Amino acid sequence: MITTKRFVRKFSTAMQVIYDTLPMTGTIGTITLLSSLRVIRPNQKGLVEMFGKYTRTAEPGLRAIWPFGIGRLERIPMDMHKVEIPEQSIITKEQLNATVDAVAYYRVKDPYKARYHVDDYANTVPTLTQTTLRNVLGTFTLSEANSQRQNINAQLRRELEGQISDWGMEVISVELQQIIPSRRVQESMNNIIIAEQEKIAAENRAHAVEIDADGKKRAEVKKAEGSAQAVTLNAQAQAEAIRLNAQAQADAMRLKYDTANECFVGDAKDLERLQTTVESLRNNTVVLMDKGQQTWNLLNLKN
Repeated sequence: MITTKRFVRKFSTAMQVIYDTLPMTGTIGTITLLSSLRVIRPNQKGLVEMFGKYTRTAEPGLRAIWPFGIGRLERIPMDMHKVEIPEQSIITKEQLNATVDAVAYYRVKDPYKARYHVDDYANTVPTLTQTTLRNVLGTFTLSEANSQRQNINAQLRRELEGQISDWGMEVISVELQQIIPSRRVQESMNNIIIAEQEKIAAENRAHAVEIDADGKKRAEVKKAEGSAQAVTLNAQAQAEAIRLNAQAQADAMRLKYDTANECFVGDAKDLERLQTTVESLRNNTVVLMDKGQQTWNLLNLKN
C-alpha cells in the first residue's frame, strides 16, 4: 500500500521529469504526457486495457497509460461492500407466508474476475442474495427461522460463497434482519399462544385440585390409622387390665393357699377338710361336723 508521503514524492518526481522534458517535447508533448497519468487510490486496484484488451492490473499510486483512447484504466474498489437486501416475501417449510430482509457484506478479492467473469457484479450480488435467501428459508419452519438465525446466516454465507467465488469475490457475512409473518399467520399464532396459555392454566388448576384431594385423602388415611391405632391400644389396654386382674386374683388365691398351708402344717386331713368346706360354700352346701367322730356332714342347700 502506498502512503501519502510516498505518493507525493513519486508525483513530485514525475512532475519534475515533465518539467525537465518540457523544452524538448513542447506543449503538445506535455499535454499528452499529463493526459496519460492516472491516480489509483489505496483502496483500489486498476485494470488496464489497450485497444479494449486487458493488459495488466495496476497497483495503487500514480500510473501512466496510453493516451488518446488507446489505453483505458478501470478502478475496482477493494474495500468491504455492504448490500441491504430489501424486504421480500418468502414461503416457509410449512407453507406459511412471511416477509424478510437481510444485510450482506462482501469484498472483491480478484479484480480481474470481478470485472470480466460477471456482468456488473455490484448489482448481481444483491439479486443472487435475494434468491439464496428465499431458497434457504424455504427449508426452515417459521419457528426454526426465528430460533436458528445463526445457523441460517452461516448457511446463507456458505451458499453465496460457493456461487460468487468464481467471480473473484468473498462473502464476509450475511445477517438475517427481520422475519415478519403475514397478518393471517400472526392471528393464527396468537390464537395458538392463547390456547396454549389456557391449556397450561387448566393443567395448573387440575394439578392444584389433585394436590388438594391427595392432601385430604392422606388426612383421612392418617385419621383412620389414628382411630385404628386408638382401638388397638384400647383393646390392648383392656386385655392387659384383664390379665393383670386375673394375675392379681391368682396371686391372692396363691397367697391364701400358702397361708392355709402354713396354718395346717402336719395335719393334711384338716387342710383337706378345709378345702372341701371352701368348695362346698361356693356350691351353697352346708357342712356339719360331728364332734365325737371328728367327721363332717354335708347338707346340700340347693333348691
